[in-house]
Amino acid sequence: MKAVRCVSVAIWLALLATGSRMAAQEAGIDREADHAALRALMSDVKASIDSRDTDALAACLARQFVFTAVNQTVLTNAASIAEFYTKMLTGEKSLVKTMTLHPSADILTRFIDDNTGYCYGRSDDVYTLRRTGRTVVMPSRWTAVVVKEDGKWKIAAVHTGVNFLDNPVLDARGLSLWRKMLLGIGVGKYPGEP
Repeated sequence: MKAVRCVSVAIWLALLATGSRMAAQEAGIDREADHAALRALMSDVKASIDSRDTDALAACLARQFVFTAVNQTVLTNAASIAEFYTKMLTGEKSLVKTMTLHPSADILTRFIDDNTGYCYGRSDDVYTLRRTGRTVVMPSRWTAVVVKEDGKWKIAAVHTGVNFLDNPVLDARGLSLWRKMLLGIGVGKYPGEP
């Protein structure tokens, strides 16, 4: 009798597992339109950041959002985005002269429910520093939470970061005084420069 119960439980578990896998596969097929919309969203975000269009960037964000920038500044509304752009990119004392993003996702968005998902990936961002004119490639990682609002996918949360122990800005700061002097008069190149 015990053996029959064990076999029955095993069969039910196998059926449940098969049903769950089939449902997951069907959900994956049904989500292709969502994946295409999310790829377009990533493209829109990249274009708006590269062109410094804060209005276009705000249009990609959910009504309630949090965006943690690569320098760990937390932005939660359109005004904070505009202020951040001025401080970092457009003001006369800004740190960066130009910036171009090159994001890629490591995974397809994983959906938590019909209107929520998350994704993560990397980006090899290219910065031209205002003070030195030096161009650096800064590898970064990102994680994003996306939500569907009014039938359109938007970013609800994104966190970006760099390896604070290994990045091109620290490499330049770690150069010897002699090397910095040679670079300052145009002899040699900064690490990572073409």
